[in-house]
Parts: sequence; C-alpha cells; structure tokens
Amino acid sequence: MKILYLMDPFYDLNLNKSNLSFVLANDLAPQILAKSVYHNITVLSLASILNDNNFSNCLNNVNTISINDEKFLSFLKNEISATSYQVCKNNINRNVKEIIKKYIHQLVKDLSFDIVIYWEYCSDVFFQIFNKSTFVECTHSGIYRIEKKADVLYFIKNKTYYDYTHINEILNFETNIKDKSHIDNFCKNFKEQIAFETNITRDFLDPNKEFDKILFFPLHFESNRLWSAVDIGSQEEFIQHLLEILPSNYALALSKHPLNKSQNLSSKSHN
Repeated sequence: MKILYLMDPFYDLNLNKSNLSFVLANDLAPQILAKSVYHNITVLSLASILNDNNFSNCLNNVNTISINDEKFLSFLKNEISATSYQVCKNNINRNVKEIIKKYIHQLVKDLSFDIVIYWEYCSDVFFQIFNKSTFVECTHSGIYRIEKKADVLYFIKNKTYYDYTHINEILNFETNIKDKSHIDNFCKNFKEQIAFETNITRDFLDPNKEFDKILFFPLHFESNRLWSAVDIGSQEEFIQHLLEILPSNYALALSKHPLNKSQNLSSKSHN
C-alpha cells in the first residue's frame, strides 16, 4: 500500500518548524508503518521540518520529498502571486490551482497514493491533486495523561464530510455496572493526575488591585486549527485583538502550553 504523510507546506510555512517536526515524528510517526514490508511510505514536507533533530532519526525505510523553504517562498511570490494564507483559505482562482497542481506534481512525480495522512488540516487544493486517494485526518484526543495510551484520533475525510460513524456509536452507547466502574476510575484518575490547585491567587496576579476582572487564556500548542476556524493567523494576533477590545479595567493572564518551546510571552499583557 502506498501511503503519503503530507505536511502541508502552505499551512506549515509560518509555523514553528521544531514543533511541526515533533508532530511528524511522534504523532504521525510514519516510521511505524514503514516497518511493514507491505507499505511504501513517503513524507512530503518543507525541508526545515525534515531537517530538524526531532525527525532526523525517523527516516529508516521512509521516502522523503523535501521542499526547499526559500524556493517555496519564491514560488508563492513569483509564480502564483499569492500568500500561503490565501491558499489555505482557498482564496485562489482556478488558474492558480492549476499552477500549484503542476508544482506538486513535479515534486511528487507519481500521485497514485492509496492513502494521504495529514495533521489537523489540509489545503483544499491537495484533495484535487490526490483525487483518487483516501484522506485521513489526525488530531489529538486530549486524554493521553489519563489513559496512558496513544492519543491520536483518525478521521476519514474528503472536502465535504467527515465519517461520523464513531460519533454515532458513542451516541447509541448504553452504560452498565462495569461501564460505571470504568467511568468512576476515569474521574478518579482525572482528579489525581490532571486537576490540581495552585497558589496563584488574585492578590498574586493583581497585587495593586488595578483590575476589576482577570481573564485566563491558556495558550494551545501551535496548531493549524486556528487558521481553518477564524480569519486570525496566530494566537499572538488574537491576543492583540483581545487587548484592543477589552475594557481598560480587564487584565489578560496568559499561560504557556507546556510542550510548546517556542512561545515567548511577555510578563505583562494588558491594556
């Protein structure tokens, strides 16, 4: 089976490459399927992601198609006269899509992949390029610390719908005494391993009592979800937007995602 792991260069261009390399090596983990003699595994990605130390040790039996970052920027600027953001939002005309198709075809050569696997979001143009492939979208389940198991969810996806079979199964699920026991254990593990109290009090955050309200904003691991849902390109832009619209008697308390090494927050963020 021919499988392509697609790191969308249009989405990834402006994101932290070390974080993306971590996702590729540890979440998508193409090297796992590459161990099978029945699979032909290829990774398409920006060179800066493939060359990062996070992924450099995962290349055994994995074919790589590397896109030079500078040449890709030049392609955007000179060949299609569009930004990566415009491509992600599908705000491009048919002619530009055809140019992108030819560009990717020159890189990949053979487009006949059985499965295309990507992380969280994929530009629409790739669904047209690999139009005979089955697309699989991966994302975090968010329960790794509780279950101590792999926490990646897989969705069969095309341009118009998700396969919601697993959701329907959950909705039709009926609990019994054994299930109740599992739920109780889940709650217990959550309280012991996730929920916690801190010594961060209002007096600690606002010792001079300058603000009437303090809003807590936990930052996420850098993600493509933001791009697909809103017209704001980064968490930093959203924070700036909040600071512009919040009353002057409101403070914004930010907390860094523990796995995101790239977030560099200032110690004071309020109007």
